[in-house]
Amino acid sequence: MTRHPFFHKIWDIIKESQAIELQFVRVPVWYRPLPVLHSIQELISAYKATPPQPYKEDIRILTPEEFETIRGMAEQRIGMPPEAWWKTERERKTSISFFSEEKPSVSDRFDYIFWPLLIRGTSTMFYARKSLGKSALSHSIAACLSAVGKPRLFEENHWGASRGSWNSYKVLYLDFENGETGHKDLLKRVCYPYWRTEKSKQDEDSKNFIWKNMPELGLIGINYALPENHQQILDMLDAASNEGEPGHPVDVLVIDTYHEFTQLQDQVNTHQGLRALLRTLNERNIATLVLNHPKPSNDSQMYGHGIILESFFYVMDLERKGRDSHSLAEPMEVHFKAVRSGWLATNQEPFKIYQPKSPGKWHLYSPERSAAEELESIKNYYMKTEKFSKEEVASLLGTSAASLYRSLNKKDDA
Repeated sequence: MTRHPFFHKIWDIIKESQAIELQFVRVPVWYRPLPVLHSIQELISAYKATPPQPYKEDIRILTPEEFETIRGMAEQRIGMPPEAWWKTERERKTSISFFSEEKPSVSDRFDYIFWPLLIRGTSTMFYARKSLGKSALSHSIAACLSAVGKPRLFEENHWGASRGSWNSYKVLYLDFENGETGHKDLLKRVCYPYWRTEKSKQDEDSKNFIWKNMPELGLIGINYALPENHQQILDMLDAASNEGEPGHPVDVLVIDTYHEFTQLQDQVNTHQGLRALLRTLNERNIATLVLNHPKPSNDSQMYGHGIILESFFYVMDLERKGRDSHSLAEPMEVHFKAVRSGWLATNQEPFKIYQPKSPGKWHLYSPERSAAEELESIKNYYMKTEKFSKEEVASLLGTSAASLYRSLNKKDDA
């Protein structure tokens, strides 16, 4: 758009008389994730109740180079065609263009490694304040994945490792925070309960949990989100293929935590690089789980809030009422901050989890429905709403069609 000559003249006068220089200012803004709304009035009421809030500490003047980077990213997003709102979720997925000429089957597009949080080719984030228990939870998930029996995380519902072509899943855990002592403590408290007790069997269950002490390896102080450092992550993934079960590629990458992984440096390039790294990891067909801290100035906002909500498939917030409590026996509440699609998009009510005994397994705190009721909800969503066959639903869950009609307390040997 061309400015009118009058405005050019006014601008020249302002610059000469006031020595004003045009600057680009970035003002990140938080918008409350909205539930399903049924009317314009509900939308207006929701925004009035929780209006958008600027991240004051993140307001900054951009250099021309930074502005060009952000402008390019914005133009790419503007150029993306909107989703057809009238289509079902399955139809929207079907319309997605893939790199391969041959479009994958339904099960390929929704290949759950850990129902319903970890899907191949996507990324998930947990965020919580320090010492709340996110490392403990992620260690337990890794233990469930690496165990040959693939146990469920919670006894009260269907969440757990799915069936696959291997006896267990391989997890590469990049730990920047817990150290050797912290890791061994977590193994005892939250991993061993998911593994078999006999020594040889326990070794078999744990061998595909590939844990890396990043400080001890001298791999700290690096912003791995920057493109020039991506290859280090890819090299670690390749090397891990020959650790544990030889020839078994990594299925899940865990990063503990985002704060140390990126060093919170060079925000513009970090955000752009993070997107590129996640795309590369997605193309490798692995699931990525990233742990993150809230900002010290506001524990309702995580580091990299805006870019994370846009870049991750799932974002989950863990909270506990007792500010000084670090005990896993004290329930913590799980909130969904971003859910792109899938069954979880229809079930975003917060729920509480805890570890009543230590060492011990995680449990749901006062679950509102049984495991059988949740399984019925899953079947209803995919078979009635998305019109999947029972074989397709079973494929999504990594199980057999017969198990969909069997009690979760009975072992599926099919």
